[in-house]
Amino acid sequence: MSKSSGISRHQYDGAIVVSQSRHDDAFIEMLIKQGLPVVVLNREIDRQDVPNFATNDYLGTEKILEYAIRMGHQTFGIIQGATDFVSAADRQQAFEDVVRTHQVTVKPEWRKRGTYLPDSGYEAMRAILGASTVPTCIFAANDDMAVGAMRACQDLGYSIPGDISIIGYDDMSYAKYLIPRLTTVRKPTDSIVKDGVAALTQLLDDSAEKVTKKIIVPTLIVRDSVKDLRN
Repeated sequence: MSKSSGISRHQYDGAIVVSQSRHDDAFIEMLIKQGLPVVVLNREIDRQDVPNFATNDYLGTEKILEYAIRMGHQTFGIIQGATDFVSAADRQQAFEDVVRTHQVTVKPEWRKRGTYLPDSGYEAMRAILGASTVPTCIFAANDDMAVGAMRACQDLGYSIPGDISIIGYDDMSYAKYLIPRLTTVRKPTDSIVKDGVAALTQLLDDSAEKVTKKIIVPTLIVRDSVKDLRN
């Protein structure tokens, strides 16, 4: 939407904003100034006067990395997410904190930036595999990049998880059908959307306009793409 665009209070009864970036804050503020009931999904926002439903991507990342460490992994690579996305920043910060807390090894050549798209995961993984040494586990900051990373491994003759383990994030619908099935983190997207619709309905029906904020801890989904190195 261009800066000159506007939304009239008379055109819409309310709005659900699915937000990925803090750049959306100006748009959210504009909706509120128009007097529209607003609900924000997907990203935790700073303001307390707007119903807000999201997941805690920091804790989700922490959970899946600690699982890999429990499986015996001590060397990690990361394919980071899109620069402007809050989810990518939260997942990367959790990665850095877990690495520091557990004193596992991450070499500079094992850190690559992706765009959340599969082709960026593919190119990042090829670059990591071209290093002089390779980590035992790669954290791709979303499942789409994990898919690209898995294909790069296959193209270069690496077995998953025999030679290298890969973990993703989001638990996209295809993740359980990959070969191997992808270990990842499930975001309760359906629940978030349902809560958001219910909150907007309440805003439209209830003059009291009760504000609700719910930040959900996502679920670790263990499948087949992480090798057990404990033996």
